Amino acid sequence: MKLAAHFLIMTTVSLAVVVAWGEEGPDADYRNDPPKIIVVHHPAILLLLDGEPRLQNRGPGGLQQVVNTALPVIFDSKTRQYWFYGSSVWFTTNDLLRGKWTAADRAPSNVADLVKDADTLDSAQTDAGKTASAAQLRAAKIIVATEPTELIVTEGAPKYSPLVGGEILYVTNTDSDIFMEVATQRHYIVIAGRWFAGPSIRGPWSFVAPERLPRAFANIPENSSKANDLAFVPGTDRAREAVLDNAIPQTAEVSRKDAKIDVQYDGAPQFSDIRNTSLAYAENTPSQVLRSNGRYYACDQGVWYVSPSPTGPWAVSDVRPVGVDDIPPSSPVYNTKYVYIYGSTPDVVYVGYLPGYRWSLPYHGVVYYGTGWHYRGWYGRHYYPRAATWGFCPRYNPWTGWGFGMSWNAGWLGLTSNWGYGWAGWTPVYAVRPGFWSGYYAGGWFGPGGYRPPRPPHWHPPGRPAPGRPMPGRPAPGRTAIRPPRSGGRPGNNLYNRPGNSGIRPRPARPQTQPSPAVGRPARPAPRPKPQQPGPPAVAR
Repeated sequence: MKLAAHFLIMTTVSLAVVVAWGEEGPDADYRNDPPKIIVVHHPAILLLLDGEPRLQNRGPGGLQQVVNTALPVIFDSKTRQYWFYGSSVWFTTNDLLRGKWTAADRAPSNVADLVKDADTLDSAQTDAGKTASAAQLRAAKIIVATEPTELIVTEGAPKYSPLVGGEILYVTNTDSDIFMEVATQRHYIVIAGRWFAGPSIRGPWSFVAPERLPRAFANIPENSSKANDLAFVPGTDRAREAVLDNAIPQTAEVSRKDAKIDVQYDGAPQFSDIRNTSLAYAENTPSQVLRSNGRYYACDQGVWYVSPSPTGPWAVSDVRPVGVDDIPPSSPVYNTKYVYIYGSTPDVVYVGYLPGYRWSLPYHGVVYYGTGWHYRGWYGRHYYPRAATWGFCPRYNPWTGWGFGMSWNAGWLGLTSNWGYGWAGWTPVYAVRPGFWSGYYAGGWFGPGGYRPPRPPHWHPPGRPAPGRPMPGRPAPGRTAIRPPRSGGRPGNNLYNRPGNSGIRPRPARPQTQPSPAVGRPARPAPRPKPQQPGPPAVAR
């Protein structure tokens, strides 16, 4: 079977599924209740912890790291001080949860040496864009939260400007997406693709289903700074484009001989049952490992591996575990249902994944980021975070996909979803890096990494300029007002393209033999596929 035809079949099936999902969504069990939403009118940074602080020894001299946060926080047990590194300014307090944070130009040398790593922090700041000045940083207030929380910051009292005639106003002095319906005076915000409404800018907030939005939102001008929010308004061109983007699979040819993984556990493997399935998942590992019918399947970087033991040896699998399509959104391994196997030969396996694997999900004619469920991380000798919907202000852009941030502007403390580095050098993307953040991994706070839609060289969204033409609206801090041209189509941050993926070719060659329909052909991406009995585990050659 020719690869082009094979890809066309996969894409056609995916598109059909997404069209079917467009009205009701693939799952009715996403969590749409709002997180805790904090609105302030001054510079602020959200320091989010996964529950109560968890400390682990790091370095000499009694230093400990607060491991259950994505940001660099160090506790000096000798001085009883916490230190948080904020780019060019440090912040310190003696009470992590309730204390007042004070800005400082420097930290003790042993703390600074532990955190600052030129290979991560400096590169991260370059990648994130324009940074805030030291004066801005010193003025920031640190807000600490231990539950799913989102921070909304305005630069002073909210300033409103007309957006849709006399029907919709938007707040101009913020990077968040805040609107007011004039007729009802109700405020609307959109976070992670979800709409919430409240009687004032401070809430209280309640979920609004996309199809129940006031009709005026569909008339947001394409040349406005809020045009990207049309991706969350069903029936608009932007929403249709985003949903269709979510149907495009990334594919690869995986060598049975060369593709390898290393699964490590914090102690003996511990498994928990997955509700309404016969599957169980491993809790005490940063990897995604499933137990199915006495075999063990690991899903890593869009490839399935199989082993007779939870500790290996692992070989590339040509089947998926039975019941994977029934995993509910409440499970932290829900995203693995979007990784597929399309065929195999004695030497290679043909695989692919949909953006759902990277937590970009179609729902009611729009796209969401994350399931809304709070997946508690594992804490033992080590801490392993799970993918989070809330706390990082996920925002969608048709050019760059989902991006993240934790502060009051799009520069400093902004996170990118491309191959570069997340702020502070922890790795929401592809590799375990040396130094302070060693031990963070691609399966953490952002799962396999933020999703970027694939685009041809001269693609541009409806109503938006082609490359080299001016971009409408106010440019983001540190960004040019002209959309730069591209020399070629980008791969949409394809996981298979990432460095270090030995034995994985993102542009698979034509199979030497036609894949057998009885082996290695899982259920197609469909709402309710028929389960398939796995064949014998593949053996690495």
